Amino acid sequence: MIRQNTNWYQVNPHYFEQLALQQGWIAEAGTMSFFKLLNSRLLHIRDLGCTGIWLMPIFERGVLHKKGFGSPYSVKEYQISPEWGNDAELHELVQNAHQLGLKFIGEYVPNHMAHDSSFISSAEGLTYLDAEGKHFYDHDWSDTVKLNHSNPLVAGFTSANLHWFTRVFAFDGCRLDMAHYPLHGATREASFGNGNPEFWNEILQSAALKDKHWIAEVYDDRTQEMGGYKDHFKLIRAGMLVYDKKIHDLVARKIKFDPPGLSVQEKLYSELYAQAQAAHLAHIKLSDGFSPFLRIPSNHDDCPGVNIYGGVKEFSCAVDLLALLPGDLMIYAGEEFGYKVKPSVTGINYCDQHGNLTESNQVKLLPSEQ
Repeated sequence: MIRQNTNWYQVNPHYFEQLALQQGWIAEAGTMSFFKLLNSRLLHIRDLGCTGIWLMPIFERGVLHKKGFGSPYSVKEYQISPEWGNDAELHELVQNAHQLGLKFIGEYVPNHMAHDSSFISSAEGLTYLDAEGKHFYDHDWSDTVKLNHSNPLVAGFTSANLHWFTRVFAFDGCRLDMAHYPLHGATREASFGNGNPEFWNEILQSAALKDKHWIAEVYDDRTQEMGGYKDHFKLIRAGMLVYDKKIHDLVARKIKFDPPGLSVQEKLYSELYAQAQAAHLAHIKLSDGFSPFLRIPSNHDDCPGVNIYGGVKEFSCAVDLLALLPGDLMIYAGEEFGYKVKPSVTGINYCDQHGNLTESNQVKLLPSEQ
């Protein structure tokens, strides 16, 4: 893990193209690929104070049992989808970002794949099965199949893909979707496999991967051991940054529900104290100014921020609080324009079946307010 904190700009390709149309960045739809569009906005991203770009999944999406136009987190094949552009355009985008001093990371989905993925049918025992012997999936993710992380072929598949992603396209690392799930394996409803508690340690120990940016999504509510941060600490020790979703939730609650007389200083002190407790429990040394926590005022799961926190000013307050805490900070692309409609990753709630906008997605802010 690179011990240098970064301000990330998370980009949802579908939604970024809609923002481009609404903000007038391009004259009409289809004039350039997504990769070229993002390339044209690199200076804007840098001028926001961001030092890294975090690109949501750009791979071929599954068709079987898909939701909306297909979730980017239901990956059919780990190949760059031509709907976003070609490999040469992606190479140029990453190269130009690096020349501007911007880090560039993608996303990888280790926990599951689409039903029509060629990988899951390539060998026996690659997925978890339910009591009836059918492919198992987590939560309501019916468009996916859960991979069996106790199978060494799954670990090898993940390792090979991460090497390819970072070597061929010169990515500086990846955000790892639901990164704690491989450690635990199947839930109690599934009948095959127990996960692999050393999954990430085994993969990220190679020289080619260990000095990259790895950001782990983790929701650690299954245990109160170590203050409810047990999975966070496992992933930190494997060389990852982790979402500090708990502090995100606390900030949202304080801004929304705490008495109006409570000062900003008191709110900030409360969150700094919570961070100090977490650092102590993890035995993390912060003397070099590095913190392994990622601060998110909102993201693709729970945005927009103006709704989470109750308004534009309240959202600005949340960003200020989180930015003052040690660690990385992430802004979701479009938040700087104050959008108010959640851009679903499958497009269900803001586009029609042809991909056309059905709702206005941002509050009208003057440039001085953005």
